Amino acid sequence: MEKYIDTLIKSLKIVQSVLIVTLFFFLLAILFLVNMEKIATLQLDAAQVHIILSVVILIFVAGVLGGQWLFKKRLNIAKNTPKTILFQRYRELFIMRSSFVAMNGFIALVCYYLLAQNTFIILAGLSVLLMLLYFPSKRKMFIDLQLKEKDLIEQEHKKEGYRDE
Repeated sequence: MEKYIDTLIKSLKIVQSVLIVTLFFFLLAILFLVNMEKIATLQLDAAQVHIILSVVILIFVAGVLGGQWLFKKRLNIAKNTPKTILFQRYRELFIMRSSFVAMNGFIALVCYYLLAQNTFIILAGLSVLLMLLYFPSKRKMFIDLQLKEKDLIEQEHKKEGYRDE
């Protein structure tokens, strides 16, 4: 079970790293393109830009909070399943939550390209920070699943026929 958990965490780290690196390179590409053109692609008045900015911020907050809520809700539903299935669900839900955050960053960067408003860069940076905060570890997984390593060791011993003496 221990090896399975280590493999699971390693695969989640790879997925999270790829999302972070992709978002970061997209950020660099957008900054380069906007600075080359020295102007925003869309020419909108201040009221229109303010409306778009408000909607994107709302989408950002809803995406982060909604992703976290969905992660917690579905994780609570899966808690009564066997451990191997629980870990598979955790992987699925972790990737889903990370996708919500990454999506917000990409939306913010596209909006930055179109409008050249620095607030969108800040939102993209927040996406990267959130993804770094969510970066997987065994400790975080055990906290999310409300498990103790002792429980897994006991389950493994039972499965292999060991007895505590």
